[in-house]
Amino acid sequence: MYHLLFGITIIQQLRPYFRKYISNRLDPHEYLFLNTLFISVIISLYLTYLGLTEKHSFTEMLSKYSDLTIIEYLCIFILAFFTVSSSIFIFHFDKYYNNPFINSIFVTAFGMISLLFVSVFIFNEKYKLNQLLGIVIVLLGLYCMTLK
Repeated sequence: MYHLLFGITIIQQLRPYFRKYISNRLDPHEYLFLNTLFISVIISLYLTYLGLTEKHSFTEMLSKYSDLTIIEYLCIFILAFFTVSSSIFIFHFDKYYNNPFINSIFVTAFGMISLLFVSVFIFNEKYKLNQLLGIVIVLLGLYCMTLK
């Protein structure tokens, strides 16, 4: 299993460079459309595979969707909105600003820091001084990386 995680990690690390390569020819909205089209085809093939091999029916899936509440649909919409908007912004940054490596570091670091704030302010978790010091060091490192 660890070899699969390692492979997925390597592939994830290559994504910014693929985006940078594509950004030479496409604008962010063009990339988003084409990327979404390919994702839709892949998901359709996957659902067809599940329907043929594991006996998952399309009507069974639709019946589960009909049981969702308005709040659950709203949550799914918000997640979709964040996915689309973050894809546009990241592609835009890769094309016009920093190199993809620095952008991926920013996304990872800010994601971890925002999770820390959510855990402290919403879930009331406690952190030690050395953990908070680590966050300060990460922020200083990000600042140093943006200096020219």
